[in-house]
Amino acid sequence: MTRVLHAGQTLMRERQPRYELKPGRWIVDATIEIPETARTGVYAIEVQFEGGSVRFRGERAFAVAAARGR
Repeated sequence: MTRVLHAGQTLMRERQPRYELKPGRWIVDATIEIPETARTGVYAIEVQFEGGSVRFRGERAFAVAAARGR
């Protein structure tokens, strides 16, 4: 599951279908489009994965700033 949060509110949530786990490394790759109407501030993207005995959760913060000249 992937979520985007701002000020404690979930703005977007997406679930992916079940995947078959195989030995090796895994990467979660997600494209998040930020609309021009997005408020400035600090946001977080949270990724959670559960499959069989494998579980992980990660979160990273990013900032949206006003465009120059606005």
